[in-house]
Amino acid sequence: MCGICGIYDFNQKIDQRELDDFTDSLTHRGPDGRGIFIDRNIGFGHRRLSILDLSKKAKCPMNSGIKTNNRYWITFNGEIYNFIEIRDELKQKGYSFSTDSDTEVVLKSYIEWGESCQYKFNGMWAFAILDNLEKSIFLSRDRFGIKPLYYSTENGRFTFASELKAFLSLSKFSANFDLNTAKRVLNTPNATEYYPETLMKNIKRMVPGSSLTIERSSKINIKTWWNSLNYLPQVPKSYEAQVEDFRELYFDSLKLRMRSDVAFATSLSGGVDSSAVASSMSYLFKNSRIERCSQQRQKLFVASFPGASNDEKGFAEIVAKKINTEIIEWQFNEETALKNLIESIWSSEAIYWGINVPIWETYKSIKKNGFSVSMDGHGADELLGGYGKYLNTTLNNLNKELYDDYHKFLQPTLLRNFDRASMAHGVEVRSPFWDWRLVTYSLALPPESKISNGFTKRILRDSMKGIMPDENRIRKQKIGFSSPMMDWFNGAMKPMIQNIVTSKLWIESPLWNGKQWRDIALRNLKKNKWKFSEMKTVWTFMNTIIWFNLFIEKKSIDSLR
Repeated sequence: MCGICGIYDFNQKIDQRELDDFTDSLTHRGPDGRGIFIDRNIGFGHRRLSILDLSKKAKCPMNSGIKTNNRYWITFNGEIYNFIEIRDELKQKGYSFSTDSDTEVVLKSYIEWGESCQYKFNGMWAFAILDNLEKSIFLSRDRFGIKPLYYSTENGRFTFASELKAFLSLSKFSANFDLNTAKRVLNTPNATEYYPETLMKNIKRMVPGSSLTIERSSKINIKTWWNSLNYLPQVPKSYEAQVEDFRELYFDSLKLRMRSDVAFATSLSGGVDSSAVASSMSYLFKNSRIERCSQQRQKLFVASFPGASNDEKGFAEIVAKKINTEIIEWQFNEETALKNLIESIWSSEAIYWGINVPIWETYKSIKKNGFSVSMDGHGADELLGGYGKYLNTTLNNLNKELYDDYHKFLQPTLLRNFDRASMAHGVEVRSPFWDWRLVTYSLALPPESKISNGFTKRILRDSMKGIMPDENRIRKQKIGFSSPMMDWFNGAMKPMIQNIVTSKLWIESPLWNGKQWRDIALRNLKKNKWKFSEMKTVWTFMNTIIWFNLFIEKKSIDSLR
């Protein structure tokens, strides 16, 4: 799991100092090492987070070896969990390997199968492969967009990187705010990641399940290579058989994702999903042989909010006791959290209605305690109908709504939030609910297998009988991992709110009625009473102002605190 970047200049040679800066702007994603490759007008950069094959042989950029005259080069971010099986297949075809990494498997898969190699991979990824003979670069993003990838085509060159902020380090790059995209983001904040346009006019997002080829003529060819609806399997008619199939797929997905040369953490909220993951990992450690798995027991990381309504520590402790695993607690502290508020926005690179500080702080704690991988429960809500709103959705419409939320709306937004919050501290997040086999199987299930008798995620709950504590398995209360925003708006955030809503950027904004929303905010501040809808709107506008100051005005984090 890493940070990647690259430059293809159609007019001149690569400036190594610029590529160095471009690469090192992603140091937080890959604190364990770095590498660059330059061949005249093409350059790749890589920051490494070491998870599989910790040796220097597995570093990137990696070349294809003497047999191909080093024709191909790769810079890779992600994990291919079934790399062992693919490597065995390639060995039968005559390929040899000099590392134990999945990176080498990706590169040689591309040499063997070309673009079709994407269908072989079970994992999360964003990578670029240079064909140094044809002088073309092939970029790929995984099926669901778990790993990010952006590109730009200005100033006679093609550049790409894992994050928006990396482009700010380029000497020829000018950051220009895209007002139309900002309007769409404010109107539909949960659909941001579905579109190629970003908040910067001159940077585009490779959308989930897409690939891109850039040729020496500077011609770009973009393809959508994945559509989950084209891969739906037949499911048994019997619900009992569905549960058995689901459990088998879920366990296999988890076992693949337990392949690691370093120890695991688990971010445990106490909800159904994270409790299922923590409990299942403990079960599989005891009852299965897992190839290439660290023998160190997982540690559970819990964020607690003492006295707050969203504190789930008690449910997390039930799981920890059952599986006899240590809890490491991060306890919410308003002063510390607010101190890191601006930095969390810089990390997220986005305009969002929520405050991501608790997520950001949790992964900071995970890294501080020596862990670089966290196995979490993300994705189950959007896949299996975990939110209360699905209980009010007609069964005829449920599967379509779940498909849209998983592929277009809620899930891509959450993927962005958790990727940036975790990778800000060099922590890789994995989830069994991102396995394409489990996704397509779940989409093919009838709605009543997901929602029934007032319960969400029915099939997950039933598949976990005997695996996880019933107190967690059958609980209906859905809290979610969020900040106590109401307390903050009525407390320590007051000076920041007043300062922003009375600023020139706020008053003269072309995106909202600045005077009207200033008056609403000041009235609520005076009364210490906010409607949730107004608080959510004001924070989203504040987030926009802060984002603009960081990314367009290039103000420092400290100056905005």
